[in-house]
Amino acid sequence: MPSAPFAHAPELAEIVKVAAAPLLPAARRQFYEAVDRHLRSEPELGPGAVARACARAQREFVAAIDVSKVIDGRP
Repeated sequence: MPSAPFAHAPELAEIVKVAAAPLLPAARRQFYEAVDRHLRSEPELGPGAVARACARAQREFVAAIDVSKVIDGRP
């Protein structure tokens, strides 16, 4: 749970918690570390920066089917 870095801003911790919810519990620590890594490139910490960092980290953990390759309804 990302509570320590966001102890002063529980709304930011909630953004990360919600973004991590679809992941398997075993992957969440790595997700939190990825969010932390992405936040280092943000100029200031706020809801928008945290949401962007979560979105970038989610792309590392969530794979989607490339719908452009679906033919006749079959992947």
